[in-house]
Amino acid sequence: MNGASARAHAWNGLKRLVCKLPLPDTVFGRLLLTTLACLALPYAAAVLIAPADHRASLIGAFFLFVPPLAAGLYLVARHITKPLAAMVAEADLLGRGAETSAHEPSGPRELRALSVAFDMAQSRVQAYVSNRSRALAAVSHDLKAPLTRMQLRVATIDDDAVRAKLEADIEELSSMVRSAIAMLKDLEQTESVEPIDMNQLLARLQTEFAEMGRRVAVTGRARQPYLGRMQSLRRCIANLIDNAVKFGESAWVTLEDGHALRVKVADRGPGIPQEELEKVCEPFYRARSATTTGVAGSGLGLSIARDIALGHGGQLLLRNREARGLEAEVVLPRG
Repeated sequence: MNGASARAHAWNGLKRLVCKLPLPDTVFGRLLLTTLACLALPYAAAVLIAPADHRASLIGAFFLFVPPLAAGLYLVARHITKPLAAMVAEADLLGRGAETSAHEPSGPRELRALSVAFDMAQSRVQAYVSNRSRALAAVSHDLKAPLTRMQLRVATIDDDAVRAKLEADIEELSSMVRSAIAMLKDLEQTESVEPIDMNQLLARLQTEFAEMGRRVAVTGRARQPYLGRMQSLRRCIANLIDNAVKFGESAWVTLEDGHALRVKVADRGPGIPQEELEKVCEPFYRARSATTTGVAGSGLGLSIARDIALGHGGQLLLRNREARGLEAEVVLPRG
């Protein structure tokens, strides 16, 4: 290997080594590392070519220079990250369904432009959700009148078999309308946020299902109250338990508390085919296992539960158990 090839090989090896070095996880750390790297090479060259009696002074000057440099870079990083932290907080509030207001953009020009674009997108999303909720609520409300008229007219039919079929169809339509209106009320999120004793909430649901002859076992405890919307969370978990007892006759609820509050509802029913796990959370979609077994429902329970979880900044996860049945997990982040 000649000298040029050796130098090229060494240079490529150095580049690979630098690329593999882990970068600090903060803006301040990366600014400081980049600045020191840019200064260290010429400073090292100056130390090497300086007379021996001057080298100690150069090295000492370098270390005297580092503290004010770090302080200046920290202020610059703070000027950049403070507006970003405010935007992160607003995005979190928006994800939880809370009302947010536009704020005065601050920071460098690029961050101000990003803040303005974020506020505009936020306004469009809130307007879209509000308009959709009003439109769907109006449609659901308007459906009540013709359904009532249909019920009255069907009652006058003399043929018992025909009347029974029509009444069943009307009852199914009425159930769907009621469920849609209930879902829209949850999406409006007019309920205030308050500390919720999840242990007490689950105990109350356990008692209510026991009164209906349904077995619900609860294990685990929450270490502290959770900030959320009481009635919405109650509806979310009740929907999951109701599905579990419908398809598996019993439900096992597990409460885990850590960085996030996790409520797991498991059953020993038929489960859901893998290709349908995502579809069952769509409004009015019913899994094949529900239609073939004749279990009554509107296809909105899981959709409502998912929307409520998302409205609290969390998520709803569905998975089939290894032995038999389905496990639905509500993940609710703390903080």
